[in-house]
Amino acid sequence: MEHHYNIDPERRKKDLILLFLFFPLFGTIIYFIDNFLIGSFSILMMKILLVPVGIYALLQIIQNLSKKPSVTANELGIKINRPHSIKLIKWEEIKNIRTQSIRNKNFICIDLFNSVNQKEKFSFLSKFLLQSNDKVFKTPFVIKDKIIGNKLNEFLHVVNEKRNTTHR
Repeated sequence: MEHHYNIDPERRKKDLILLFLFFPLFGTIIYFIDNFLIGSFSILMMKILLVPVGIYALLQIIQNLSKKPSVTANELGIKINRPHSIKLIKWEEIKNIRTQSIRNKNFICIDLFNSVNQKEKFSFLSKFLLQSNDKVFKTPFVIKDKIIGNKLNEFLHVVNEKRNTTHR
């Protein structure tokens, strides 16, 4: 049986509203910077600031509008679709699953027996994000509590139950 977990619809709506409010504000700031800075420096600055922020925001909007579940747990393992897609992590590969709180936010940390094999399947940007997770959480595979909505305890229960039946 598959268990699907999604971002809470209210949280999704709030994130989209914040993104749509952020863009006009950010564009206005860039406009004023452009008017007060002279020459090619301002054009270069706009490109440096606007392009990455714009790409990130578009990706966030696309993810928030997606109907695909954020996380899926089934008999084979865990599939994570957000913030970046991680192919199936099999139960046999999982050493431990734990929660960690930082600044009143909960994170589900997935410790693997051999995380190097999993990390090599990703793009450069994803590898960079996984490495930053590794520094903070001592594991590259982390699920934010907002990604699974208000079902943290249910998710942990399902995951531990599936791991225990697999590891017997």
